[in-house]
Amino acid sequence: MVRSGFLLLIVAVLAGCAPLALKPLPAGSLHEAFAVEGRFAVRYPTETGQDGGNGRIEWRHQREDDDLAIRDPIGGMIARVRRTGTVYALEVPDRPIEQSLDPDELTERVLGWRLPLQGMVWWLRGVPDPTLPLDAPVRLADDARVSSLRQRGWTVVVRARHTDTGLPERLELSRGTLQIRLFLPSWSEP
Repeated sequence: MVRSGFLLLIVAVLAGCAPLALKPLPAGSLHEAFAVEGRFAVRYPTETGQDGGNGRIEWRHQREDDDLAIRDPIGGMIARVRRTGTVYALEVPDRPIEQSLDPDELTERVLGWRLPLQGMVWWLRGVPDPTLPLDAPVRLADDARVSSLRQRGWTVVVRARHTDTGLPERLELSRGTLQIRLFLPSWSEP
């Protein structure tokens, strides 16, 4: 049940909610701070095969903090991840808040699998994490923007970009049989 909740959290994070009433990001922006809302769909391995779900996500990222809400399709909270400085806190309904300096370890411990939060801050914007080595050369689209990349065992494919900002609108992340699809219609400054 915790694993299903975590997957729904990831799906919610990737899918987003109602549009943010915030200032849109400028075209071609890779500012450190962003706010994104959208929808997600996730498929993941279980002991008996495959499972999955979908929902909405809301992520506000700034240099010193993150706030990621993962919601079910009708807006109910699945999970919330907050980062203050280097400390991550994961909140799941009806459970005590868990904290760690390692977000991958934290999500694996609480949710049952690793969510690559540090890399995702960059991958959501369609670029590699500059602090991590690449697993393979980056592939570029005809417009010289990243079309796919591999880092930390994850494959990130940019399926569509917003024409006005160049930021990803549709993304697919996969690692083994874990697959996350994101639709990110609403990017803004936090």
